[in-house]
Amino acid sequence: LLEHRRTRPERSLEDVERLAGETVEQRKALDREQAEIGARIIHARTVKDKLKVLSDQLVGLEEEGRVWLQLGELIGSADGKSFRNFAQTYTLDLLLEHANVHLAELKPRYRLERLCGDAHDPLGILVVDQDMGDDRRPVNTLSGGETFLVSLALALGLSSLQSHRVRLGSLFIDEGFGALDSAALEIALSALEALQLQDRQIGIISHIDGLADHFPAEVRVLPLGAGASRVEVVGR
Repeated sequence: LLEHRRTRPERSLEDVERLAGETVEQRKALDREQAEIGARIIHARTVKDKLKVLSDQLVGLEEEGRVWLQLGELIGSADGKSFRNFAQTYTLDLLLEHANVHLAELKPRYRLERLCGDAHDPLGILVVDQDMGDDRRPVNTLSGGETFLVSLALALGLSSLQSHRVRLGSLFIDEGFGALDSAALEIALSALEALQLQDRQIGIISHIDGLADHFPAEVRVLPLGAGASRVEVVGR
């Protein structure tokens, strides 16, 4: 007992009450701090979830932005030239696709391709010589008869390149048949006759005897002299 009395702290009742009050206040402060930390954690989790949603949206927008950027590079010039080139090259590709179907019958040796990679001539056409290891060369290297068959294939391809708004119902060909040998002439005429069966009107201007026999009607221009002529329609 004496030892306890000797070592016990010398604190009055007021000190103890004061310390107890301070302890209570510290506990309240810690409780408030704990509540604030809990609220911050909840807020941080909410922000994290929102950031995840926004991050996913950003990925989608970046992908969409890349598409628009590429589209702008293709057709986004201020004067509209890029768009015209884009539309024309797209249409030319479709035309060549149809023309090659006809060319495979008229002249299987050749195939047509658009000249790619040339910014100065995006609408140029090359002929692919499939008998020479797919050698590519300009169309002006073809012979007269070959040039006519390629031109005919393009014309037939153009007649196939139509929409529900635009119908190409007539095709007129001015000369060119004289450059064909008999076999090529028969192939060309067969292609034109097949086109007639598709309810198309075919008009041919030619001086070759017997060519008109392949068609149901012939328009003859008969010279009368002194610069005058007479038109005569002969049906078959």
